Amino acid sequence: MRSPVRAGRSVFYFINLNRVAFCFAYIRVQFGTGAVAVIEILPSFIDFPGKSGIFGSMLSTDTENLWHRDRTLGEVARIQAGYLSRERVEASATGTHGLIQARDISPEQGLSPDGIVRFVPERDPGLYRVSRGDILLVARGYPHSVYLITTDLKDTLASSIFHILRPRSERVLPAYLAWWLSQPSVQAEINANAGGTGISYLRRQAVEGLRVPVPPFPLQHRIVQINALWDRRKTLQTAIDERRECLIQSACLTSATAGILEP
Repeated sequence: MRSPVRAGRSVFYFINLNRVAFCFAYIRVQFGTGAVAVIEILPSFIDFPGKSGIFGSMLSTDTENLWHRDRTLGEVARIQAGYLSRERVEASATGTHGLIQARDISPEQGLSPDGIVRFVPERDPGLYRVSRGDILLVARGYPHSVYLITTDLKDTLASSIFHILRPRSERVLPAYLAWWLSQPSVQAEINANAGGTGISYLRRQAVEGLRVPVPPFPLQHRIVQINALWDRRKTLQTAIDERRECLIQSACLTSATAGILEP
């Protein structure tokens, strides 16, 4: 489990994966001028005895066998086409439900619930309602991106641009399934199965037949933890680069006006 350990101005994140340790740290330094710099200690992997590869020391003989027992996507998740309106959806101040459309979601920001339009559905909304743990797979258009719903939503539907995937909790973790479907090799297979002449369209039957490796739950948890930590590292790296640029530009501007460039 990820846990922060604070020591002075340093923050360390550490995950212990049985005999595999994955950690990184960043150090926040504040100068007398008020400027702040963040110095990063790059991620490190420690102790990989035995088998090669990142998961080598985590896999016993039994879990190796389970890892290779893949299932179809239709076996590990219920798949439902999104809500299709007969007419153009018009925003209504008295709308009873929200409708997630392409503009409400992006790879960088994920779901932006504040901009979701409210409307009155024409038919029973129960089939199309989404909630935390559901996965949206873009069915119309390219790329066929995958989005995990991580927030609580009230009376919110997914539009027909998406397939709604509801992972079967007894078989697979939603975050693990979303991670797997986002892998480049899987995305390439999804794109190859898509049809349509003008706009790429992914039929539900093509989605249902996708093969998904289903490792034991503890290994699914570890994979999710590793990727969450890596995403955090990328966010921190972006913040570091922005702060460094600010410091560099500030120093250059100060030197330009003073006529002196300190080494």
